[in-house]
Amino acid sequence: MAIKKSELYSSLWSSCDELRGGMDASQYKDDVLVLLFVKYVSDKYAGDPNALINVPAASKQVKEAQQALDAQVAAKYAQLTEAEIKNLVVDDRWLAALALSVQGELDRVSQTLTGRIRQLAERCEKPLPELEEDVARQSGRTSAKDVLLLNKSVNI
Repeated sequence: MAIKKSELYSSLWSSCDELRGGMDASQYKDDVLVLLFVKYVSDKYAGDPNALINVPAASKQVKEAQQALDAQVAAKYAQLTEAEIKNLVVDDRWLAALALSVQGELDRVSQTLTGRIRQLAERCEKPLPELEEDVARQSGRTSAKDVLLLNKSVNI
């Protein structure tokens, strides 16, 4: 059964309207464009799941923008004084990287110490006399205090 192109379009449009519900048409358009792009990419690269997607217009714009930025940076560097260069390299880059590294090491040491403190707190949860009683009960021996008391009672 053949269907006219206009009937197909009207059917698709009504389906889209039904799916859109109360959503604004401009927002829905963005969602549909994303879905169409995903469909296109999945159809084009169906046989290769690890294929790289090349978006020519975007990559060209990025390349042009990077070249323009590089030119501006080169022009600006030519105007910098030695003191400004030292400030950029040492203060802004090197010291910032050093501060970030030191902070990372401090965080690592802090986490290690926190874990160790928790471990020590768990180990020291019971007081020493209670631990001695537990050991005495488990080993069947008496504590040194009990031996002294026993000796005193025998000598009397």
